Amino acid sequence: MEGYLVLSLMAVVCAALLWRPLMNSGRPTAIRAEYEIEFYKDQLNEVERDRERDIISIEEAEASRLEISRKIINCGDVRASQSIWPPKKQARFAVSVALFIPVAASLIYLVQGSPGLNSSSVKIAERGQTTLNEIKPQLRAEITELRDRLEKKPNELATWVALGRALFRSHEFARAAQTFMQATTFFPENAELFARAGEALVYGSDGVVVPAAELAFKRSLKLLPNDARSRYYLALGDQQNGRLEGALRKWKELAADSPPDAPWQDTLRERIASLSEQIGKTSDRAPLITNRDQDARTENDSVSPSPSREDIAAAQELSPEERQEMIRSMVDRLATRLETDPGDLAGWRRLARARKVLGQKAEEKAALGKIAGLEPKNVQAQLDYLTAVVELASPQIPSSAELGQTLARILRRDDRNPTALWYSGLLAKSEGRNADAVKHWSNLLSVSDPNSPRYVELKDQISSLRE
Repeated sequence: MEGYLVLSLMAVVCAALLWRPLMNSGRPTAIRAEYEIEFYKDQLNEVERDRERDIISIEEAEASRLEISRKIINCGDVRASQSIWPPKKQARFAVSVALFIPVAASLIYLVQGSPGLNSSSVKIAERGQTTLNEIKPQLRAEITELRDRLEKKPNELATWVALGRALFRSHEFARAAQTFMQATTFFPENAELFARAGEALVYGSDGVVVPAAELAFKRSLKLLPNDARSRYYLALGDQQNGRLEGALRKWKELAADSPPDAPWQDTLRERIASLSEQIGKTSDRAPLITNRDQDARTENDSVSPSPSREDIAAAQELSPEERQEMIRSMVDRLATRLETDPGDLAGWRRLARARKVLGQKAEEKAALGKIAGLEPKNVQAQLDYLTAVVELASPQIPSSAELGQTLARILRRDDRNPTALWYSGLLAKSEGRNADAVKHWSNLLSVSDPNSPRYVELKDQISSLRE
């Protein structure tokens, strides 16, 4: 009996809820354009806030304002909608519908339902918690702990990054991007946060470089011009938007600027070959190898100290072997001068380029080591030195004494740097520290292209270490 009483009350409430909006539907109401205009006004305010925070440039802000203004204009005149039916007819329709639906639902339930069945004890999850409940318990606990830590200490960069990465690993890409962007309010000059946010947005958009991600990558490159991840995704965005020539050029430049054994080189080669074929060109791999050398040779034409007119005139009379010896003597003079002035950063850079052109790998490594020491926060300087150490030691793996400090410097500034993560894992594996190797390579796996051969190889190596 109680069940039928509850059903009756529910029917009455349902009828009332249906009757009221149906009776009020004839009143003038705002059409869609009004809401669109309010939405676009909020977008304009958001652009102004981004400009004040220097997330976007003046040109980008102006372009955004112009585009939003166009959309506001296209909304047209805002007019109120009018009722189609007369008030009396509308009232009869409202009463009919309000009574018919509850009565019909009750009859159907009485025929096919089970009013006497006890309610289930199954708990219904709260809205918005379905995704979180699907996360592994250990990862969910980590996310909760990191959030609690940020509540107490919101100025900890490492905690922000760890939380964003945990959300990323759980495939909560939108939340990961939001976390990284929120962290930029505390650390506006940290390029890695913008790059991470952009990457999370791309993953959350099924691989599409959406405008928000593009802005994040551009901001990252303003702070760190050589960031490989931002350069890669901006080129991908060019390809997706039909700017194929620009995408091909950017990927070739990135390949030329990256170490030969960088983990992303395989992916770049595949992208370049595929895109070259797409636009009707033959993939030319020579620039991938020779562009850097050509730049070095061009810059080396004026290796300090610059030759005098007498030196040039004398060089013209020399044989190729004698001319090469003359160049070596000039480079040696530069090296001697730097011994008395070890803080000359520009001089060390010139010396490193000269040593590279002359094929003096050991001397080039020493010069790059000086540069890395003078610029401990420059990630690219550390990567250049890392590459030189690895190439000189090949096929052996350098020791911790040679690589340890350099790898630590890179990972302090960019703890998702693929090159540093790869060699950190390789070094740990060679020293029998399998747990550390798994940790570094697992991090590398999270930033690698799942479609690349290196990804599969890396997964196999991680699996073998865990056995």
